[in-house]
Amino acid sequence: MQKRDEAAQKIALCKESRRAYLDLSGLELDTLPDAIGELTWLEALSIARNNLEDIEAIAPLKNLRKLSFSGNAITNIEPIEGFSRLKFLFMQENQIADISTLKRLEKLKKIVAHHNCIADIGAITDLQSLVFLDLAYNPLEDPTRVTEIPSLIWLRLEGHHLSKDAAEEIAAALPHLKHLVY
Repeated sequence: MQKRDEAAQKIALCKESRRAYLDLSGLELDTLPDAIGELTWLEALSIARNNLEDIEAIAPLKNLRKLSFSGNAITNIEPIEGFSRLKFLFMQENQIADISTLKRLEKLKKIVAHHNCIADIGAITDLQSLVFLDLAYNPLEDPTRVTEIPSLIWLRLEGHHLSKDAAEEIAAALPHLKHLVY
């Protein structure tokens, strides 16, 4: 209960001071306090390293530019569907398979999504602002689909058993790529 009280205190302080950033990471939360949805001015939120299975409570936070919910047990990311300002998304180490919601988030520049259950990346291939993508250790059906994202500068595809030739083909198809880990 002490950690839940700490989360409530942080939310109350954020509400009182109208801070743009809230960090509720590592508090062993299995649910988010409903009051978090009242912090509609937030620009950055970390709810990483908890025991969360659901992020529905953050759906009203449409001004977020940076969001981290890594290290949880999240499967459904639909609550972030309306986050049109979101630029940086850290969702690694969850159980996410469906990323179709991300196709609406056109300002995304960075997605860190390693260690999930993502097989299809078709939803993110039209994100023209995306420059950083980490899809390591996901069961991707076709890792070469990343070549459909020409804006990429940094790409991580470890755990996909790409041959050196396949990696070189991916790198050659991405005109701005500076860093490839495979």
